[in-house]
Amino acid sequence: MSLIELTNHERLQLLDVLHESEDAHLYRRALAILLIDEGDDVAQVAGMLDVHRSNVYRWMDAFAA
Repeated sequence: MSLIELTNHERLQLLDVLHESEDAHLYRRALAILLIDEGDDVAQVAGMLDVHRSNVYRWMDAFAA
């Protein structure tokens, strides 16, 4: 079970962000949320995106809010 479980609608919205965003920061946040939803762990996602794990947790918290 992943730390985040997205609805289909949320997943589609985040995929739209990936396809349409010109903002690299927004792209990384959306990608992180999608990867966590797919079951990747926070350390793995943080390493892939070259950010600290605390950033990924913060992004998850902000998304959930």
